[in-house]
Amino acid sequence: MKSMRKLLPVVMIATFIVACKKNNDNPNAINPTDKSFLIQTYLASKAEIKLGQLALTKAGSPAVQNFGQRIIADYKELQLDLMAVASKINFPLTDTVLISSRTTSALNELNGSAFDSEYMRSDALSQRNMLDIFQNELNSGNNTYVRYYFLNKYIDQVRAFYIEADSLSRKL
Repeated sequence: MKSMRKLLPVVMIATFIVACKKNNDNPNAINPTDKSFLIQTYLASKAEIKLGQLALTKAGSPAVQNFGQRIIADYKELQLDLMAVASKINFPLTDTVLISSRTTSALNELNGSAFDSEYMRSDALSQRNMLDIFQNELNSGNNTYVRYYFLNKYIDQVRAFYIEADSLSRKL
């Protein structure tokens, strides 16, 4: 009987842990990290597209213009995928774009090589931030579809953009 009294609290705690774990183990559940990932990635893609379009008209270097064109194309694809995934998991992505007007307006004032160096420096930081968003989703996200779809499809692209932007910013 005494051993049962000692065992009862252990069994109760174990039952509580298992019950809590079952609620969090649903791979389709969307946790705050998943929501943040979808919103931050959506906003970042909008900003990348806008700044890429600016690069097409302001850049002096053909390499920077080409980079801007590829940013536009790839981030438009990512954005469409984000909206499709958000729809699939019933998470509304509203168009509440909070693009950093400071970066956009600062770049808008520049042309040619001055634009090129500032755009590439800024975009290297932006791509690094995007990699951090992806890493956070990998570490703490819950929805399996969100985690692995974007990581498998886009992380290498984002990493390649970061490396290229960083390299170009050092050359300009």
